[in-house]
Amino acid sequence: MSETQKLTGEFIAGFVEGEGCFSLNYDKHRYGKKTYIYLRSMFSIGLNKKDKELLEKIREFIGCGSIYLDIGNRKKYKNANHDCYSYRVFRKDDLQNILIPFFDKYQFQGSKKIAFEVFKEIMGVVSKRKAGQKSKDEEKLLKLKRKLINYDGRKHAKKEN
Repeated sequence: MSETQKLTGEFIAGFVEGEGCFSLNYDKHRYGKKTYIYLRSMFSIGLNKKDKELLEKIREFIGCGSIYLDIGNRKKYKNANHDCYSYRVFRKDDLQNILIPFFDKYQFQGSKKIAFEVFKEIMGVVSKRKAGQKSKDEEKLLKLKRKLINYDGRKHAKKEN
């Protein structure tokens, strides 16, 4: 993208259609006799380090989130020399009040549209919960998480003859 080209909401929605991810991290930790549930809703885009500037422009355009250097693959692949950067939005308020309205305005055209609708439903449940709270919504969130994974696209690619 050259300096003279400006980002648009439509460009970002199309880009996220291919490179973005809506997710819900769901962890249970047991400390003594108590079990704590940790939920973390997240939106992210991960790109090669050469495209960090594009991620910064997207973050600036949307108006929330942060850019992170991801070097986790170095331990997994000893000679990995391909650091990545990711743009992530974690804060519930930012997800609810900035990101969701952004993608309601600049809508997806493919399967990401379904994933986004599931993510909005997740956020509706998560926004009513308190940190570490165990509730009757736990099973609903697990079902929504599984449904969200189904629209990842990579998991369900089938070879066509």
